[in-house]
Parts: sequence; C-alpha cells; structure tokens
Amino acid sequence: MAMIKCPECGQEISDQATTCPHCGVKIFVCPECGHINLGNGSCKLCGYVLPEEKATSPDSNKDESKKNLFERWNESVPEEKTKKIIFGVLSACLMVIPLIYGLVWVFQSFDNYLNITPEKYLRAMASYASDVARLDTLFYMLVFMYIISIVMNVLVAFFRDFNFGKWIRSNRIDISQAINSAISRSAAKKEKKDDDEEFSLNREIREAKEEKNIERMDSACFIATNPNKAYLLAVIQFVSELAWCVLEIFFACWGKDMIMSFMRSVIYGKFETDSNGVTIFTNNFKIDWWPFLLWAGIILAVAILIQVATKKIKKRIIVKTLMKVQKKS
Repeated sequence: MAMIKCPECGQEISDQATTCPHCGVKIFVCPECGHINLGNGSCKLCGYVLPEEKATSPDSNKDESKKNLFERWNESVPEEKTKKIIFGVLSACLMVIPLIYGLVWVFQSFDNYLNITPEKYLRAMASYASDVARLDTLFYMLVFMYIISIVMNVLVAFFRDFNFGKWIRSNRIDISQAINSAISRSAAKKEKKDDDEEFSLNREIREAKEEKNIERMDSACFIATNPNKAYLLAVIQFVSELAWCVLEIFFACWGKDMIMSFMRSVIYGKFETDSNGVTIFTNNFKIDWWPFLLWAGIILAVAILIQVATKKIKKRIIVKTLMKVQKKS
C-alpha cells in the first residue's frame, strides 16, 4: 500500500482509499496510468473507464455526507424555517417603526426649518422645544433598534446552531467525516479560480450560501461534542455584531447633532435686506466633514478588524476542539 496526496485537500491518504478521510471527496487511482482522479467514473488523463460497480457519481467531488447532514436537519426540523421567518418579520418591524416616526415628524414640523419665511420662522420658534424632544426620541428609538437587532441576531444564530448540534447529539449521528473535513479545511488552502473563469453572480451566491452552511455545520459539530462550551460561540458572535452596532450608533449620533445644529442655526438666524430690497434669511449653519470622515473611517476599520479577528478566533476554537475529539476517538 502506497501513500498518495488527495487532489482536493492535499492530505496524505492510502492509494486504496475510495474516499478521502480528511475532506470526504471521493477519488480513484487509475490502474492504467496511475493518475489520481476525482470520482467521476473515468480517468481524466488516459480515458480509462472505472467498472460500473466501482464508479462514483459525477457529483461525488462534493462532500455529500456533510451536505445531507444539513439537509436532513432542515427536513426533520421544519419549524426552524418558521422561526427564521418570524424573526425576519420582527426585525423588519423594528426598522419600520423609527422610519415611520421620523417621516411623520419631518412632514409635520421639520418643514418649518426649510425655505424660511416669517410665518415659518414663527412656527419653528414655537415648536422648537417639542421638535428637540421628538428628535431625542427618534435617536433613542434608533439606538434601541440597533441593540435589539444585535441581540436578536446573536440569539437566532446561537439557537440555530445549538438546536442543530442538539439534533446531532440526540440522534447519535456519526460526524467523524464532518470533523475531519473541518480540520482539513483549516489546514489546506483553497484552490484559486482560473483568471479566465467567467464571473457568475448565481455561482457566487450559491458558493456563499454553501460556505455559510459549512460554517453552521462546523458550529453544530462543536456544540454536539462540547455542549457546555456552546456559550463561547454566542460571545464571539455578540462581539462581532457589537462592532457594527457601534458604527451604526456613531452615524445616528452624528445625524442627530447635524439636525440639531441646523435647527439651532435657524432659531438664531435673522432676516436681512439685500441691496435690491429683497428680504432673505441667513444663518451660520456649516457642516465640518473632516472630523466626521476621520472618525467614521477609524470606527469602520476597527469594525472590520473585529469581524475578521472574531471569525478567525471562532474557527480556531472550533478546529482545536474538534481535533481533540478526533484524537480521543
């Protein structure tokens, strides 16, 4: 028996193996020329056709066991889709409520601060205190929406992975192949696509969806083997979501300050008569963009770094834990 390298993940395996134990891809060594082929029933180099009883399907270069694991969970637990729809509707409602409140305020009062006339100026003076209070209310509604959104996202992701792992554990499903695949993916580099490959939006969306499903399976395997450490994934997810929440709150604060400054400049503005005898309204409102762009850039960069770091930390924790499980088994 000789050792060969898997053409998919690059790990060493036996030349007698029909499936890579690391990544799950099906392979065969051509008995005519010795070329290592992905399992499609014929040799890519010499054209030798594998006997029918040993041939594998054309789609066998995918890890079907992992794919079926996720599909079986979706099929056996249909209420997960219902929960996803419910949380999606709740998230949409959280976004719509501040939007409606803000639009109502704009149409009712904020028009008094635009295209100022003496009548509008008097109305703006009379409603200034209530407009400030309504602006504060809108700001707190946005902050509350951001916080509730990240809590919901974390809870949805956590309970989805937790229920997936609980389903694996309660049904005593063999996840050794999925564990080997997770470990091999962390060690092997993904093959780059050819430069001349035509871009396909559908393919990119499909691959992104498959990658997300793989991450869910890795998390589920981690929870199935270490249910007491499931909270670690929730903490990492919360930190990742919190980074974007800080950026959103920064934009909300800046927007509130700009609107407040504009309203204040109108209140302290004055009517003047130009050389032609035309009465015009002037104020000292001015937007200073550089501090905003500087802080926005810094917070955005930190948020991206936190996203990348949390993703790597999560992957490292999962892989190290699964490696320990693999060694014990």
